Amino acid sequence: MGVKAGYKQTEVGVIPEDWGIAVVGDVAEVKTGPFGTALHERDYANVGTPIITVEHIGERGVIYVNLPLVSDADRIRLKAYALRQGDIVFSRVGSVDRNALIGLAEDGWLFSGRLLRVRPYIEKINSHYLSYHFHSEGFKQRIRNAAVGQTMASINTQILMSMKAAFPPTKAEQQA
Repeated sequence: MGVKAGYKQTEVGVIPEDWGIAVVGDVAEVKTGPFGTALHERDYANVGTPIITVEHIGERGVIYVNLPLVSDADRIRLKAYALRQGDIVFSRVGSVDRNALIGLAEDGWLFSGRLLRVRPYIEKINSHYLSYHFHSEGFKQRIRNAAVGQTMASINTQILMSMKAAFPPTKAEQQA
């Protein structure tokens, strides 16, 4: 059975003819959260800035239950791990296909060492489109297949950066 007119078969599936394929690392920066030496459970505070962990990645967003907090001093110390609206966080371990788009409410929060942060290059890709693509069953299956680890699936920055994705040619189409 052939591909429908106006479409093409690619390594990520059937896509419109005018769409392109890129690796995530070409359209976004990917960063691992702070390692254990930078952030410990003893750093948690009663008030302060929330930290998103694996447990807080819901099907389509951040789960606001039992979020650990860090003091203002730790927030400043860990500013390289601050999230911005439009970032996307991925679980690095276990359910490696789980990810969430960061909204305005989570802007300035931190992410844990068991997460990866994807920061789309806004001149290249719309963060809402990229999040939509990351939630597609095809992408989720490919990331699960790319994961390493015998007892627990795991991904790292290199794996996520090398994942291929289909993209409409214009930002207007990405926002449609």
